[in-house]
Amino acid sequence: MALNGIDVASYQAGYKVGKAGGSFVIVKATQGTNYLNPEYGTQVKQTLAAGKKLGIYHFAQGGSAVAEAKYFLSKAKKSVGKAILVLDFEGSAVNRGVAWAKTWLDYVYQQTGVRPLIYMGLADENRLNWSPVAKNYGLWIAQYNNYNRVSGYHPRSMYGSVKHWKTIAIFQYTSAGKLSGWGGNLDFNVFYGSKATWDKYAKTGDKSKAKSKKKTYLKAAKQVQARAGINRYYDTAFKRKENHYKKGTVFDIAKVVKYGKITRLKLANGMYITANASLVKKLK
Repeated sequence: MALNGIDVASYQAGYKVGKAGGSFVIVKATQGTNYLNPEYGTQVKQTLAAGKKLGIYHFAQGGSAVAEAKYFLSKAKKSVGKAILVLDFEGSAVNRGVAWAKTWLDYVYQQTGVRPLIYMGLADENRLNWSPVAKNYGLWIAQYNNYNRVSGYHPRSMYGSVKHWKTIAIFQYTSAGKLSGWGGNLDFNVFYGSKATWDKYAKTGDKSKAKSKKKTYLKAAKQVQARAGINRYYDTAFKRKENHYKKGTVFDIAKVVKYGKITRLKLANGMYITANASLVKKLK
């Protein structure tokens, strides 16, 4: 069983996506922390009114992963539980690496109970080690053979193969698709599953259990090691960043300090890092 569909953004302004051929539409919602697709509301309404399956995505800019996730959820919250959620991870944002993408995905899951998909090109999937992400999040992969016109849906086999996922959720096989009612190019996708399968990807899980993970903060530590790339700050509010440190970096802790309902780790030099146990591991 497979479903055909398109993904759209502001470039398709004026296109009545509800009348487009196919079973689903994936709509761009946000980018970075200050861009909202001006067609987002219209495209979502048309998709749902037509009885099509809905997906919504965030285009990663590469700033703060948590800030971008928060911005996405602030705009997409009404569709949570109705739509597949997606992180579009391409372009310069890929330079931030797997840890950045995982932070975004984990935050969205923690807040909604929905496990998002991640979108990327086949080359990036092959090049980077996605093992920490592949075990919990589905894949939407893009691979084009050429840019020749494709009239109507004609799914094909992918040239090449993925290295870190056992299965693919969605395959974007061309960016030069043509459908009635729109003169420009469209991205064509095939979803490997039924409408019921789509709904499982969109469905919220145990939100309370997911949220409990993000509330685990170290209460005591003399030395910690970064589980992923983390930032060091001059202040407990984390507004004045000093530098970014790679996974595996070891920090000596002067003391654990309170910051509202959570804690921060104060270093001997007076700077601060996160006490989130999912980001730092206690060594002493």
